[in-house]
Amino acid sequence: MTDSKAINKAGVSTNKTEKSVDDLTVVGFYWVNHHNQTPDGQSYTLYVGENYQHSPFQLLFPAERADRLGGNLLYRSWSRHFQRYNSFVRVADNARVFMAQFMAKFVSRITQVATKNSLTMGVITDTHDRAGKNYQFYGTNGLQHVEELKLLDNFGVFDAIGHLGDLIDGANEPSVSRVRLGQIIGTLNQSKTPFFVTKGNHDENDKYAIHQSKKQVSDAFGPNDFADLVWKKMYAQAQIHAVSARFGVGYFDKGPVRIIFINTSDVPYELTSSGAKRYDTKKMHAIRGGQMQEIIAILQRSLDKNIVFFGHAPLVDAVGHEDIVKNGGALQELCHYFNQHQRGRLVRHSSDALFALNLRYDFSQIGQSKVSAYICGHLHDEGAFAVDDIQYIVLNCSALISANQPNVNQFNQNFDRQQGTLTESAGYAIDVNNLKGRLTVLGYGAATPKRTFTISSVHPTLPAIGDTGVLPVASYFSGHQRLNLQIEQTMSGRLICFLSGQLHLPQVNDLQQERVATVPLPYRPKQLLLMPIQSISGDQAQLGIEPNGDVWLTTQRLTTLRGPFILNLSWIR
Repeated sequence: MTDSKAINKAGVSTNKTEKSVDDLTVVGFYWVNHHNQTPDGQSYTLYVGENYQHSPFQLLFPAERADRLGGNLLYRSWSRHFQRYNSFVRVADNARVFMAQFMAKFVSRITQVATKNSLTMGVITDTHDRAGKNYQFYGTNGLQHVEELKLLDNFGVFDAIGHLGDLIDGANEPSVSRVRLGQIIGTLNQSKTPFFVTKGNHDENDKYAIHQSKKQVSDAFGPNDFADLVWKKMYAQAQIHAVSARFGVGYFDKGPVRIIFINTSDVPYELTSSGAKRYDTKKMHAIRGGQMQEIIAILQRSLDKNIVFFGHAPLVDAVGHEDIVKNGGALQELCHYFNQHQRGRLVRHSSDALFALNLRYDFSQIGQSKVSAYICGHLHDEGAFAVDDIQYIVLNCSALISANQPNVNQFNQNFDRQQGTLTESAGYAIDVNNLKGRLTVLGYGAATPKRTFTISSVHPTLPAIGDTGVLPVASYFSGHQRLNLQIEQTMSGRLICFLSGQLHLPQVNDLQQERVATVPLPYRPKQLLLMPIQSISGDQAQLGIEPNGDVWLTTQRLTTLRGPFILNLSWIR
């Protein structure tokens, strides 16, 4: 059958053809459907046009059955490099059609694993975004891969999404890299769920200086650029908790599962006497004492928690050696001590005082808590190994690395990664199921489809009705304390929880609102509880208990907090 023409109501000649849409380059209108390999097999009116470079482009107009009732308007341009059409994108949201279709199918794989009680995350790492062409290697598709993770998040299957660092490649001049980084964070910040970012060794833009004949400190980011672009938005989310916003450390919970994210590129911004940067963030990975102190504080307040750490680089290698991250071995040891419920002092000597450690820790009052896993990127590969009783899981880079690139590893070479295909990117859905003691990693693109790991299962013993007991309280300021708990049942069968005792608070000035403790409430309030309290010495304050057990104190700019506050609380569960 030969191609034919028809005249539509507007008097425009429309061609009927048996050719694939991929082969249509002559300017004109065409009727096309699944016989012509349209992206979703639907019927469209195709317009082939020509741009100022005399290259063709295509627009697919859906058949509208009524106002706003039809398909998506699709567009694609011509690649002069590949001498073929690029991927179709939806005009409404700029999403690549083949990825949107794949993500819709990938969701079913997630729902087969995730449960209402498990914690499920979408995670991507090492996007290495940079301005410029992206035919076979890093480029603007880094941002595109983050946008496609957000497509998956739009289905409502995640409790959080995370980027494990090297958001940018750091190879552009700083003004360009700031814009690219800001666009990535803007995309993550528009997600339906909270996001977290672990800083990577490329994220301070130090790579740009490598290619400059005369290196200047202005080749990299300034001392606050990354924090202003990334951490301000990350810490502004109500679901993200932290001791401070100084180091990039934070955590969030779902039930007994606690996610702690850290900064393995904790390198200070310091200048030498000649005005050059003392530390090259691209070449150095580290965890300083201040960050380690915050990690200890979070661990000490983790009561009956199944903990999974996230960072950019692995703390140690498969045999437990500190291979990449300075003080990575110290954190690995600290997690091992945590799992053994030990108390003691973490000491590391260093010729550079910034990386020396001399820190007390006390993990004797953490209930059944355990660090189960550490998940990271950086290696541009996949891997898994266990050190002591902690499972390490390495995720592959999302950035495009084609098989003919220098130094491409075997894992990425096996996928024969190409631009405009599913394996151009790599991403993951991670499900932590405490009840079953299972951690599942589902991969898409250049990633293993499914990896399953056995982890700890934390099951605290809940007091029975009529029981009385003592609860350990993880105070943020004054060590471990204890409160009395009693549970009774009303005539209607509802539970009443009584909490009483003395809560010692910090001796600080101008305390207005602080998270002061975590109480492992076995039966928690359904909403935030607020109640006035008074110390022995007469100071007035307001105490709030969140459903997750976090205790907040609000005062009227008191200059002193003398003596313990008296608690005598009750609520119906």
